[in-house]
Amino acid sequence: MFVIGEKLNSSNAQVKAALESRNWDCISRLALRQQQAGAQALDLNAGAFGKQESELLAGMIRAVPAEVTIPLCIDSAKLRVMEALAETCASRSLILNSATMDPASLEPVTELAIQLKARLVVLALVKGRPLADEQDLGQRLEELARRLEVHGLPRERVWVDPVVLPLAFYPEDITRMLTMLERIRAEGFLSICGLSNVSYQMPRRRALHRALLPCMMERGLDAVILDPMDRVLMEIAQASEALFSEGEGVAEYIRTMR
Repeated sequence: MFVIGEKLNSSNAQVKAALESRNWDCISRLALRQQQAGAQALDLNAGAFGKQESELLAGMIRAVPAEVTIPLCIDSAKLRVMEALAETCASRSLILNSATMDPASLEPVTELAIQLKARLVVLALVKGRPLADEQDLGQRLEELARRLEVHGLPRERVWVDPVVLPLAFYPEDITRMLTMLERIRAEGFLSICGLSNVSYQMPRRRALHRALLPCMMERGLDAVILDPMDRVLMEIAQASEALFSEGEGVAEYIRTMR
């Protein structure tokens, strides 16, 4: 399981306040703490700031200290924002998060990922809506495979996100999302999800994260954006890896839990 730390997000009140005041020390500390907690990449998001998004993301990237050596996940739906950060990110390993399955989004972001030697997250969205039909997803993934081959982007550098919707508003959607995860694996693609989306506007959010993650991993989830400083959640991730990875995660579980 590849863990991407979620804490450097402008929807987080602490981060939003730090960005408003240009408190880059706060950003640096959060970056380092997440790596120390076990994150294998860091998600960076400044989407709450509209026209200032590019400027603030650039500041966040510069604030990540040199001792943080893990990849940075540039979390923006805007191609121009990702393009504007290319020079700032020149010395970093990157993940572009994200494109959708609409060709107008997928084509240019794929080209940028190739240019930057970055990994790519593709949301299973068409015209702003999550794919709900398993057969439709299968056809879209076949088309995605063809496009990646044309561009020369290896499939192992791409994660497909079935999109986790908020439980408070879409209580029936968990079944769809888990089914899509299984289909993504069946089609030979890697999968990723943003775990915290499920608990938006719900009480005791961590309980929902801890309950859902093993269900997703059992269905083949490969990468997840979550809070690595939730120690219980990280232990659940390691335990689930041991249980569902057909033996691959057992030795690591024993090593870290003793």
